[in-house]
Amino acid sequence: MKEFKLVFSYSARLLYRQWRRFVLPFFSLLITAVVLIVVLLLSSASSLLLSNQARDLTGGDVVLESSLPVNADSVWQKAAIAPLLESRQLEFTGTLQNDAYTAPFSIRVVDQNFPLYGSFTLSEGEYKKPSADEIFLDQSGANRLNVKVGDLITFGTTTFKLAGIVVSEPTSLFGGFRFLPNAFMSDDGFAKIGIDMSLLRVEYIYAAKIANLSADNIKALREIESDSQRELDVDIAGTDRTGLQSGLRIVSDFLVVAVLITAALAAVNIYASTLYLVTVERKSLAVLLALGMRKKMLVTVLGVALMYVVVASGVLGVLFGTALFSVLATYIASAYAVVLPWPNVFIYAALGLFLLVTIAVASFAPAIRQSLAQNPKQILLGNEDIKLGKLAAKSLFFLTLSTLAPLVVLASYLLRDIWHGFLVVMAMVGVYVITAGTFFILLDQLYKRRGKFIFFIRGIISQKKADGLFGIVSFTSLFIALTALCTLALLKIGLELYLTEDLARTVPTTYVLDIQSSQKDAIVENFPNLELFSNVPARIVAIDDLYVQEELASGNEAVDRELGREFNLTARSELLPSETITAGEWGSGRKNEISVDEEFAKRANIKLGTKLAFTVQGFAVSGEVTSLRATDSRSGLPFFYFVLSPEDIGMFPSVYFGYSYFNESEQSTLGKFLATNMPNVSMIETQALGPILLKLVGTLLVMVLVVTLPPLLIATLLISTLIVSS
Repeated sequence: MKEFKLVFSYSARLLYRQWRRFVLPFFSLLITAVVLIVVLLLSSASSLLLSNQARDLTGGDVVLESSLPVNADSVWQKAAIAPLLESRQLEFTGTLQNDAYTAPFSIRVVDQNFPLYGSFTLSEGEYKKPSADEIFLDQSGANRLNVKVGDLITFGTTTFKLAGIVVSEPTSLFGGFRFLPNAFMSDDGFAKIGIDMSLLRVEYIYAAKIANLSADNIKALREIESDSQRELDVDIAGTDRTGLQSGLRIVSDFLVVAVLITAALAAVNIYASTLYLVTVERKSLAVLLALGMRKKMLVTVLGVALMYVVVASGVLGVLFGTALFSVLATYIASAYAVVLPWPNVFIYAALGLFLLVTIAVASFAPAIRQSLAQNPKQILLGNEDIKLGKLAAKSLFFLTLSTLAPLVVLASYLLRDIWHGFLVVMAMVGVYVITAGTFFILLDQLYKRRGKFIFFIRGIISQKKADGLFGIVSFTSLFIALTALCTLALLKIGLELYLTEDLARTVPTTYVLDIQSSQKDAIVENFPNLELFSNVPARIVAIDDLYVQEELASGNEAVDRELGREFNLTARSELLPSETITAGEWGSGRKNEISVDEEFAKRANIKLGTKLAFTVQGFAVSGEVTSLRATDSRSGLPFFYFVLSPEDIGMFPSVYFGYSYFNESEQSTLGKFLATNMPNVSMIETQALGPILLKLVGTLLVMVLVVTLPPLLIATLLISTLIVSS
């Protein structure tokens, strides 16, 4: 009992007298706790949100998507499913206009049962199925056309009234990120237009509400999807992570990096602080050992003193982190009309405290072991036989091993994968140790040659050498954090220059998409400056003697899975300004000649003379590779892996797209012509995409900055403590 009382009283007295030595561990752990709790709560809340709204985000319990009409009733029967309710929709791109403006839209045709789950949030009023003469636009679409509720909007020759502006929709949490704004019309309104379906690139959507979806049902649906050979996409709520759901998972994993980096630096700082404390107080501790206190008891005293700091910083970190999460949840609810569910705070608080204690113990143990390696007599007489270089290297090695286990556990829990967590931690530790080792070797070499420098430089080198391991840790932490920030700043500047200057000089001002064969002549006649390209979908059948689709079907892993997808072929006899021939000879449109992008050719093991066979709409097309091309990806010009002769694929029905360098007046004329005569054709103005891309880049860079700030704070704190101690 006396020993128990002695431990707590002496540890409290040590903490009171040497509180400056515990400032660094306290704030390091506090920052770690705040970041840890915020990320844990955000990750858990997003998972709960995705789980609660899985059906809303998917559009139903099961959603079938295809570029061709599908007999949905047959699919349900094969999977032994009896839907309670179905919604059948169409989605395509088209051009809408009002009196003064035109804009491309992603248009969805909905029925009475849409949406099966969730509801629309309108800027005013409540959602109901639009009538035959009504249409809904999202906010970005209303801004593009400069319209308000009640204004008239035209699709082709049919006029609709804007019945509402959509603020949020079930399948697009947070408003989503789109290049094209959204428009919604009813099936009655679509029938009223009377447009030829062959002119549209339509996606058919079949959503179903299902009471109970068993494992057998899901297995049957997966088999149907596999048998369709990629012509049918099956999305199952709560099972498939696509679109926004996949995006949120990526964001969650990205935030985990903040926790891991911060936890690693906190562990390093605790180690350095403990080592520094014991080194500075080594003679006082040696007296206690000489008076008969066992090393075990002394370690317990120091450990309890550190535990006071851990508990205090952990409790405060949980409180601050929970408050910060509350602020973030309130902001998200007000800005995006999304209410994040509250996870069980007590569970994550306990988990956070446990992880902090684990990190502290893992960092404290090697530091105290190294510091108390000498016997009391050696310490008191000043005969400590410690070689700084070996101590630093050995201590850094032990620190790496001791903190590896808790960090791997933390990473595996947050990333939901042990192997993934291990690799991430090993990469972080590798970068840290390599940076520290490089600095140590460089400093050692400079110290040996310090006589060649002026007195001022010699003083700095000697001081950093005298700082020992503490100086190595402080330099490495700050170097990594500042490198991340500098990289972030350079990345932001580089992307902005690329989007606003480099790309703007070469990218066309206007793109036109989804031009059908029957519309090509009218486009060329009215706008001869538009460069048009045919677009023929095809699959690779064979590369020389390799039958690609058969090998992929048999599971041959040596064949790249990319070869199984559908490719777009084009036919032309001239090179683009962005292309150069790197091997072979450009055929100028001769029959049976194929030009292949050189980067793709390397991946697919295609060489000059290789014979390629395609299937185009059920017909065989073949030829020989006569040239390889290099393409400037920064030009913004059309890009194809395969360029064939017009004699080989010119007879197949194809969709055309084109580009040009139009001014605003010419763009306006083109937009009105398309909206009136060819509403299925979309025109994209690159000037409108620049701000959208910059906004997206800015959002991503803010996230990177948020991840970088906690490690920077800890590293700066370490430097400050070192200076004050010195």
